Amino acid sequence: MRINTILISAAIALAMISCNKDETPTPDGLMSNGSFENGGSFSTDGWSVSNGASDSDVPDGGGSFSLRLNPASLPGEGYADYIIEDLEGSHTFNASCFMRSFDDWPGSITLKKRTADNVVTILATAASSDAGWIEKTISASATFNSGDVLIIHLSAGSTEIPIDSKYVLFDLVTIEE
Repeated sequence: MRINTILISAAIALAMISCNKDETPTPDGLMSNGSFENGGSFSTDGWSVSNGASDSDVPDGGGSFSLRLNPASLPGEGYADYIIEDLEGSHTFNASCFMRSFDDWPGSITLKKRTADNVVTILATAASSDAGWIEKTISASATFNSGDVLIIHLSAGSTEIPIDSKYVLFDLVTIEE
């Protein structure tokens, strides 16, 4: 009887997983919500965002939503940060994202290390002003002490006079060790 209950529970769980059409990529362990959606809705959970909004333009496999970052008026910045804590020792990271530029406006992905004393070091960065969806990949190695964090920084930068047609879309952000 107990084995039947376990088998039935496993079959129900498998059926529920198989029927999930959310299209939200599975978290890779270091971060979650690199697709900017949760349960079929736009979401920036886990991200700190400035000058951002949802957009339905997505790359292949990107689900239903991407993050639109607009450049901010100087001295501000249109950005999204994802912070990874509890890293100690030496680490090598590979990060990637898909981005798409509008009206030749550049966007970037950057890996930063912030120490417990708030000293920020740029570890790697890649930029694009490509009008089509393009994947950008960066790699970086660093040693972390207690209290240090890794920041995945997406940016649409800043400008003196924001223009509605100039912005950058981001989607499918990943980071692996």
